[in-house]
Amino acid sequence: MKTEYAKKTPYVFILCIFFLCTGIFGIHAEQMYSPAWGYFLDIPEGFSLAYKQADTSYQFEHDFFPVTLIIRSWPESVPTGEKMKDVLKKLKAAGETEDLTWRGRTCTIALFDMSAKTGANKGWAVCVPMDEEKGVTLVLCYAPETRFEQSEALIISALDSFSPHIGNPNANGIMTDFAYPKKGALLTSINIGKTEIPVEFDMSDSEAHNALIEREYAILASFLGSPLLEKAWQRYYRMIYRDAYKRLEKTAFSIYNVLEAEVRAENAGTQAYKERALAQKLLSWTQALPYERRRNSSDFTGLIDTLRGTGSDCDSRALLLAVLMSHMNYKTMLFISPHFSHAFFGIAIEGKGARLEQDGTQYLLGETTAQVDIGLVPQDMSDSTKWFGIEGLGR
Repeated sequence: MKTEYAKKTPYVFILCIFFLCTGIFGIHAEQMYSPAWGYFLDIPEGFSLAYKQADTSYQFEHDFFPVTLIIRSWPESVPTGEKMKDVLKKLKAAGETEDLTWRGRTCTIALFDMSAKTGANKGWAVCVPMDEEKGVTLVLCYAPETRFEQSEALIISALDSFSPHIGNPNANGIMTDFAYPKKGALLTSINIGKTEIPVEFDMSDSEAHNALIEREYAILASFLGSPLLEKAWQRYYRMIYRDAYKRLEKTAFSIYNVLEAEVRAENAGTQAYKERALAQKLLSWTQALPYERRRNSSDFTGLIDTLRGTGSDCDSRALLLAVLMSHMNYKTMLFISPHFSHAFFGIAIEGKGARLEQDGTQYLLGETTAQVDIGLVPQDMSDSTKWFGIEGLGR
């Protein structure tokens, strides 16, 4: 089952183009969370709520993909494998199930086939224990069997957006972890200024992260020409950010320990001065990285590859800084301008310079592709109406 999923990632363009040309678009789904059960979801745009029962059961239908998403929670703390088999039996569905450890808990994944009055369906499902022994939650997503292959990216992305933690959704998704299990530590180093800093990744991180990027870009491309494009674009970057977050955790701490000591040794100024000096060191480092437009469908270099010196562009660098400095307890943001085809890094620190506002917070801007100080941006890109921040980034 794992191999079958891993072989299927770039899959949605033909079906997307057909549905977009029909002009059928619905109310986009917001980022959702459940105070009662403690989970969080950031499902793709285009899903509309079709059914709800109290706070235990929700059904969404996609407006231009033939995809159904169901979320169901139970208060009993039963093994997820048992609950999954029970649900599939009640649905008269047949399929394979497999247990995995994800985010410190034993979960179950299923690839299933299910017959209905409208015909045969195929889909994926995950069952996850909730915190504080609140029970278990099942997320199930399917499409007609004849459309499953073309819809699978959307299905897997919806499941991958599930987090059992309202306050901490920033971790690898369950479907990505399932397809790309950990392989062991990869020890290497990076140079920031004249300082060599040892860093550690997992050997699976780059491959897994890049696969997620290509999958999410395939979904984003389906919204070209749609009024939902900006929202879909924001989700695209949120999914990349969340997937990279835990993968870069050890690296961020390693970088911070070295650079913070350097800043303390070099500067006797105020705390605000030191914060700006730290941000400047990291910004100058990204500005010196090799510039390259990635020759893949997404035109985006993964954050692990960007950090290791593979050629990168403005959005890869800005998002990398947002992840790293978020781990250092700074409030960060990625700003995008389709008008200028450019991206800025944003950080909520004091000091003079160009700023953009997002959700009531003023962010000092960093230009990652030119050797300029933080707070300086090209004058011809200073129109704030041409930029938007990524809603929910780092929540």
